Amino acid sequence: MAEYNYAYYCLHKLKIRPSEFAEMDIYEKGFIMACIDLKIKREKEAEKESKRKAGRRKIGRASCR
Repeated sequence: MAEYNYAYYCLHKLKIRPSEFAEMDIYEKGFIMACIDLKIKREKEAEKESKRKAGRRKIGRASCR
């Protein structure tokens, strides 16, 4: 089931058709899946950091008044 999620991600973000993804050998698929996992992890970390900075700015403005 998880492979379908990776195929969906490949289609929408990487422009790799699901049939192309299905035809890849296990090492190619593994590499693509690992890269997707890293990209998602970095995006989540960046989002968390931006929320933390945005929260800090709101707190800083309130204390200046």
